[in-house]
Amino acid sequence: MTDRLSLGAKGDQRTEDLGLETRALEMDVHVKLNDKWSFSTGVRHDRREDHSPPTMVPPTQEQGERTAAVAQVTFDQGI
Repeated sequence: MTDRLSLGAKGDQRTEDLGLETRALEMDVHVKLNDKWSFSTGVRHDRREDHSPPTMVPPTQEQGERTAAVAQVTFDQGI
């Protein structure tokens, strides 16, 4: 967007007939505060659902949703 602010977004979805359906959405923001300091933050949401017949779903298969967030502060000495 500018030389100090950048935004990123991505998404992915996969659906199999009578099988696994997955979706992932992510958004990130990076701000350069000055020549030495920067700040980044982001959020990601994942969903996983299995439409297989119950006898075909492996016992280790996990289904459901989750959302994760992250923040990072960076210092660059410029050496």
